[in-house]
Amino acid sequence: MRVVDLAHGRSGDKGDICNVGIVAYDDTGYRILLREVTAERVAEHYGSLVKGTVSRYELPGIRALNFVLTGALDGGGTMSLRSDHLGKVMYAWLLRMDIDGD
Repeated sequence: MRVVDLAHGRSGDKGDICNVGIVAYDDTGYRILLREVTAERVAEHYGSLVKGTVSRYELPGIRALNFVLTGALDGGGTMSLRSDHLGKVMYAWLLRMDIDGD
């Protein structure tokens, strides 16, 4: 199973910091995301794309997780040569993460 089976997402930037949010479709999916999509696993999933920290924030009222990735955009929009220097599709990378759905 992948995160995309349980949620949709959005992402964006502020300088070299990327904000990635995933929103579960239902309560069961949210419980699985809480268990499986930890800050440590997200950092591992992004690998060398994120050079700083990964922080996770829980928003249970809307069944969402928000991740703040520092050092994630190669300097940010005005400095980076990456194709997604504004982090607009970083959520798609997280939706591809494999998780245990049991």
